[in-house]
Amino acid sequence: MKDRKTITVYVEGKKVTNVKEGLTAGDLAPLFGGNHIAPIIAAKINNRIVQLSEPLIDQCKVDFIDMDSGDGVRIYKRSLQFLLAFAMHKMMPHCKLKISHSVCYGVYCTVEGVKADEELASKLEAEMKRLVSLELPIEEVIVNKKEAVKILEKQGREDSIMVLDYLDEDKVTFYKCQDYYDSFFSSIVANTRYLKVFSIRYHEDGLVIVHPVRYDSSHVAVYNPSEKLFRVFTENKEWGKILELDTVGQLNKMAKNGEIHEMILVSEALQSKKINEIADEITRLGRKLVLISGPSSSGKTTFSRRLAIALRVNGIKSTTISLDNYYRDQSEAPIGEDGQIDLEHIDTLDLKLLNDQLSDILQYKEVEVPIFNFNTKKREPKGRMFRAEKNGVIIMEGIHALNKDLTKKIPDHMKYKVYVSALATINIDDHVRISTTDNRLIRRMVRDKQYRNTEAEETLMRWPSVRAGEKRWIFPYQEEADIMFNSALYYELSVLKNMAEPLLLQIGPDSPQYPIARRLLDLLDYFHPVKPDYIPNNSILREFIGGSCFHDVHEGFNTVVEV
Repeated sequence: MKDRKTITVYVEGKKVTNVKEGLTAGDLAPLFGGNHIAPIIAAKINNRIVQLSEPLIDQCKVDFIDMDSGDGVRIYKRSLQFLLAFAMHKMMPHCKLKISHSVCYGVYCTVEGVKADEELASKLEAEMKRLVSLELPIEEVIVNKKEAVKILEKQGREDSIMVLDYLDEDKVTFYKCQDYYDSFFSSIVANTRYLKVFSIRYHEDGLVIVHPVRYDSSHVAVYNPSEKLFRVFTENKEWGKILELDTVGQLNKMAKNGEIHEMILVSEALQSKKINEIADEITRLGRKLVLISGPSSSGKTTFSRRLAIALRVNGIKSTTISLDNYYRDQSEAPIGEDGQIDLEHIDTLDLKLLNDQLSDILQYKEVEVPIFNFNTKKREPKGRMFRAEKNGVIIMEGIHALNKDLTKKIPDHMKYKVYVSALATINIDDHVRISTTDNRLIRRMVRDKQYRNTEAEETLMRWPSVRAGEKRWIFPYQEEADIMFNSALYYELSVLKNMAEPLLLQIGPDSPQYPIARRLLDLLDYFHPVKPDYIPNNSILREFIGGSCFHDVHEGFNTVVEV
């Protein structure tokens, strides 16, 4: 037998010679992965995310992915979804699983053909753990479309077949374990043995796959779901029924058949109806201060404008006061753990002045609202005089808006709090959900290029920092909201694809952001492009793609704006 040739491999930056060709990334992990505290579950070969079973066939760079990394968390969650679908295939092949949405360190799923209850959750968890104990290999298999359709027909996956109809490429990637096949647009683990930490819970007529918390990969997270957030997703399902739409295959069919225009208008009408309902509730309760918060690229600014208009229809004139006006001089800003100025900290705001002025404003007293100069990074010596109208409402929007400390002098009965987020509305197919975070990231990337001339690579580079700020200052306070508003639109990724793809394609394989760019491109591949012609000019999506009728939607607030 001919000896295998040897190759040079750079493993986590260290040059390793005489590596036998055909060895896998997994073979190298025990030898060179000692710097990783959390379990290694995947690898990057030349910056491309792969399974640990991927063979090394030429000189390359290898980096390991563990469960404490963002990529590792995504791979682990996706792999657990595969494992659940595989377990259902083994136990009840005629039942249908639908992966729905994320919820408190877990993913919510529904099942058809069997009653979801505590007993089913227990049985499926036991079967999944049995499959883990068998240490079954999960192979990546690439087939042509014709063969893929045969595989999916055998498994009763019409939802996935419909998606294939609109893919341009003839090659389809499956992940196979024994006789079970499933398709994902990103990699999963190479063996069931990597999936030891999870639980299956029963909740709201469905099941939840609970996974570990990042940086604590050896323990299943405590499951404590947000009931308010859960209700938003439930409402979204009802909207999907109205639109007769919940997968990308159905969306692409509408786009191809010319039915997308009506669907866009109905989607927008549903959001308008919800905004009007919120305005009616504020009016009915007689609230005087509306506080709006949510994570990056949720469309908070456009939502605020549309809410102001809806309130005006109810005879209430609203005034938007920017929290930016209440920044302290930057020399007084708190210092973070890294020794740098922490501009996201709530103490960058002059909370005493804000509360004193809000208290006076709500008593219809005249106040001198400060003006913060972003060029000098200081407050201007003179502000702007302002007095609220007696039948008016004050709207304040910002990352700290739901934090009680922001408005602690204002009685709760005067406040109405709204949490806005783009909670992804559509699945690729029944087993492949679209991450809400990815949805927002694509929005932000398009907006950053359009209005700030920021390249996609820089947006992707900054995203982890943005996410860290959200986890510290926004998500912990979402339950303070009186209501949650989902700003995502069923059709939006079909439109954003036109602008996002060219930006992502500029990011080359040598960039640290390449794996993220590749994942987003693979996601967008599933969508048939749709032109923005029929999108109303007051749409939340216009905040990101352009053409908004709210002319100052990208300028930031540095004044008191009356509507």
